[in-house]
Amino acid sequence: MPNGRSADVVVVGGGIIGCFIAYYLTRRGVKPLVIEASGIGSQASGRAAGIITPSWGPVPAGLMKLHPATFRMHVDLAARLPEESGVDYGYELIPHVKLVFTEDGAANLRKWQAERLAEGSSVTWLTPEEARKAVPYLTGEPLGGVVSEIEPQCDAFELVRAVARAARRGGAQFMAGRFAGLSRDGDRATGVTVQDGSQVSAGLIVLAMGPWTGETSRLLEFPVPVAPQRGQLFTLSEGSDPTAGAKVGVWAWDVGGFILPKRIGGTIIGTTREDGVGFDRSVTVRGRQNVIAGAARLNETITEASIVGERACLRPVTPDGNPLVGPVPGWRGVVMASGHGGNGIHFGPVTGTAVADLLIDGRTGYDLAPFAPGRFVSGGAKAAGKTRV
Repeated sequence: MPNGRSADVVVVGGGIIGCFIAYYLTRRGVKPLVIEASGIGSQASGRAAGIITPSWGPVPAGLMKLHPATFRMHVDLAARLPEESGVDYGYELIPHVKLVFTEDGAANLRKWQAERLAEGSSVTWLTPEEARKAVPYLTGEPLGGVVSEIEPQCDAFELVRAVARAARRGGAQFMAGRFAGLSRDGDRATGVTVQDGSQVSAGLIVLAMGPWTGETSRLLEFPVPVAPQRGQLFTLSEGSDPTAGAKVGVWAWDVGGFILPKRIGGTIIGTTREDGVGFDRSVTVRGRQNVIAGAARLNETITEASIVGERACLRPVTPDGNPLVGPVPGWRGVVMASGHGGNGIHFGPVTGTAVADLLIDGRTGYDLAPFAPGRFVSGGAKAAGKTRV
């Protein structure tokens, strides 16, 4: 590729997954080039709620097996990443209370509690009276709930910024540009083309483009069913924040809605799960109404609250709820890492580590079989098994 740049590894996408991959590559002595279209963490990742938990919705069993490892990594990162990067990303561990308002919800939450207890986590069941004591600002009438202290939180944008800055300090480079295509020699990828016509040669390429990864289907010549799901979040004014300084987050687990006080960014309420909206990141009147209604199940004063901030993120979702992580069929040297839905912040560290392992060692100790990018092809598991980095 004459007149172009070169790198040992190119990571396409500067969201939380791409930045974590770059970060863990640098920790193993590799200096990747990250290509990002519109600014680090400026699309899906930086607009998320920043809840470091896999428990805000159903999580497939294969992905849940990675929870203990990625949770430990987050704890480790919280101890050193602010110093490595110079960025305080608001990490803190506060109680989370999940409440249920329906009998079906109570049965499902009991199952969730049993799973966490089996993992060795301390998750306590609450009666309605105990729930009101645990959440001083609760005005709703739940049937019960659980309290857990296994779900840290942070400011999502500041976390992406911290990981990117630490990666840069470790030798990673960042380049502005919109991905336009791949070049190859036979089945071996040789580089990336950017929309302005510039080219970057590389022997190893990672596609970590969040909800935009689905647009690579035609290029890669196999289905990549990653689609955007919009989630809207709102920040309450300090004067109408019902938490009154109580450091506890509360969820209407079965009917939707949460109130979450954060160390950085104030108290937020959320969230919607809107499919079929494409890449529209608009905050809508209907979305705002739905979020307020859900949060009002927990505290009735939310209906009169003043909103001082609003945002919408686009989660990359797949049909089966599992991400696409692993070698791309038919493209030697190309790895995909996308489709984490609302769990990208939580599973970012383990994904970054596993992909770095694949790129450097050709294998990883984490079980990525459920996440094979080729699983949606007819005979996908067999096809994916024949593909190597």
